[in-house]
Amino acid sequence: MPIINPRRRVNIRDLEAFVEVAQALSFSRAAENLHISQPTLSDKIRNLERTIGARLLDRHTRSVELTSVGKEFLKLGRQLLFEFDLTFERLESVVTGNAGSLRIAASPSVMASFLPGALRRFSGRLPGVEVQLIEKVYEDCIDALRCRQVEVVLTPRKQTAADLMQRELFVDKLVLICPEGHPLTHFQSVRWEQIAQFPQVAMRPTSNVRQLIDHEYLRIGLTVTPVYEVDRVNSMIGFIGAGLGIGILPSSFLRVYNQDAISLVPIDDLALSRVICASYLLDATLSSPAQIFIETCIEHLLDTETIKLTDSVRTPRNGSGVVS
Repeated sequence: MPIINPRRRVNIRDLEAFVEVAQALSFSRAAENLHISQPTLSDKIRNLERTIGARLLDRHTRSVELTSVGKEFLKLGRQLLFEFDLTFERLESVVTGNAGSLRIAASPSVMASFLPGALRRFSGRLPGVEVQLIEKVYEDCIDALRCRQVEVVLTPRKQTAADLMQRELFVDKLVLICPEGHPLTHFQSVRWEQIAQFPQVAMRPTSNVRQLIDHEYLRIGLTVTPVYEVDRVNSMIGFIGAGLGIGILPSSFLRVYNQDAISLVPIDDLALSRVICASYLLDATLSSPAQIFIETCIEHLLDTETIKLTDSVRTPRNGSGVVS
């Protein structure tokens, strides 16, 4: 049967009092160092001894001695206080954002274009924070957030999401991608009716970009069936570069891909764009690293040209007309 009552816990202040007395071997000096009265100090020692179930100090008229249990408990007490202080130092680091972890999910286009620069800035600001990344398509990112697998997602804005707080970051315009020498590269911008006349390479229907494109074709009364559907943007660009069709992608994505075999043509539709947001759950309390990460994303936008990604679209080499 244990001597220590399992329903009682050592009071940290009582433990500090014992260590102070044990080191000073004087109640008067210990009380002075702790800025408490000697009767209060004596009460703390008695309370600790009751909790431990053993005498820790022998108090004589002019001296104080540690019992055998007290000597062993002093070693443990010092270690406990050290670990207690260390725990709160670590906790303080987590609260202030200087330590801990942050889980982020991002759609492929954001992961490849915007996120690397933002993360470099964030890691320089909070090097002690471990960042865990998940790359998923748009809907899967939102699902991961709602399942609390991640704390922040970087995706296109979701239209119906009452449970989310969505902080707008930048507008990502969609552009037409053609193989070099394609007839549509002779124009400054093209219309949907003209795009629909050519074979197309597209992402799978689950892609947010594909859904935007299909919705636009439906809006103007056209039905377009891609000749090829792929899962990866690099596959799509490879197919287009080989002359197997044309396609539409976010301009942000194309900044990180070799454009030697392709040309980018603006689409004559100002509404065809996506608003990229940093989103989190409304009912969740954001950790300090998450708050600082979102702030860092905004700072990164202000200090770079990321928000002007549509300006990076190459102007076609020949002609200046708009396709009718």
